[in-house]
Amino acid sequence: MSRPTSAKLKAKGRFRVGDRARFPHGWTDAVVEIVEDRGPIGAHGRYYYHVRVMRPLIEDVFLDWPDEELIPLAPNEAPGNGTPPTSTP
Repeated sequence: MSRPTSAKLKAKGRFRVGDRARFPHGWTDAVVEIVEDRGPIGAHGRYYYHVRVMRPLIEDVFLDWPDEELIPLAPNEAPGNGTPPTSTP
């Protein structure tokens, strides 16, 4: 007899390794890079990623962060600070 598999275990996240995203942090958004897809390791199948928080002038921090709290960076957003780039004349 085969073992039943849970649909939650087969779930895929919205991001791939190398993607950039942001999450609300203080007055601004923190920009992160997806380092590892951890999968549905949280309570009730909550999906997590291992991310690198990129901060200017300070050493990067690595955290596990839930999928639903990450916001994809738009193509026109600057990858370094979470804000749209400004055009120079």
